[in-house]
Amino acid sequence: MPLQSIRVLGPSANRSRISGPLLRDLLAMVAEGSRRALRMRVEGRSTAAGRVPDRLEPATEFAFLGLSDGSCVVNLEAPTLAQAAPRTFAQGSLFLDSSSSAIRLWQESLADALAADADSDRFDLSMLAEFKKSLHRVFEHNVEMFEIRNGDSSIPATVVRREGVDQIESLKRRTPRSRRVRVAGKIDELRHSDRRMTLILADGRALTCLAGEIDEGRLRSLWGQHVVVSGLAVFRPSGKVLRIEADTISLASDSDLKIWSAEPEPLGARLDAKELHRSQGARSGISAIFGRWPGDETDEEFEVLLKENA
Repeated sequence: MPLQSIRVLGPSANRSRISGPLLRDLLAMVAEGSRRALRMRVEGRSTAAGRVPDRLEPATEFAFLGLSDGSCVVNLEAPTLAQAAPRTFAQGSLFLDSSSSAIRLWQESLADALAADADSDRFDLSMLAEFKKSLHRVFEHNVEMFEIRNGDSSIPATVVRREGVDQIESLKRRTPRSRRVRVAGKIDELRHSDRRMTLILADGRALTCLAGEIDEGRLRSLWGQHVVVSGLAVFRPSGKVLRIEADTISLASDSDLKIWSAEPEPLGARLDAKELHRSQGARSGISAIFGRWPGDETDEEFEVLLKENA
């Protein structure tokens, strides 16, 4: 089974000793992050109503192997997706590598967020919120930084510092709000197991659509057809579509293809309140006008005007 490790630096972790609450929050971060990362790759979204599907649950398990010296290294072991859930992952997938573990998927998602990859399809707004919450809890234990390593030495380590929380918060603020859309295109890829499909637009771009509660027989009959999809568009921080959560799908007419076969755009970027803040100096802000008369008149001219209008 693949091995992963988290090397922790800070007063709460020293050689082969670690604070109990810190270890608890580290393992909770890995557990919840792995679950969300796996669902993100398989289902196209990191959270959904209900618990993790039974076919995915085994792939979210991992073992804590103990600590080793070297600024305190937390050792973990997790099965590959194919090992944990062979019926689901043994044949591979166009969407992910079944030789990876769920922890590896979490590490990749977190690395994209820390690198401010605004076009990544490895996280959504819910995952960004979870990253921020779990990292905040870890750094509350006086942790200076931690480093996530995969057992494969060819894969670079992911270094996480306190300022990474601010980077993730920035991505959250930049992510546009979801909105209702109508899109037309051809269904090119369809997976009945999780009702996930690929919609090819007129310009060749591909959008991920989640079919939700749409009848499975209906989906099968529409495979390879030109359709029009109505639903909720969820956006990346860049403003590009991450997925469309469809609630209706029907055959598209020629006019549908002419009007709706384009990638939806957000209605407007989120307002970042921090960008409205401006520092004030002696010649800026209220200081620029306080104690000043807004006209060009001299004091003598102003006194004359007062007398004339008395």
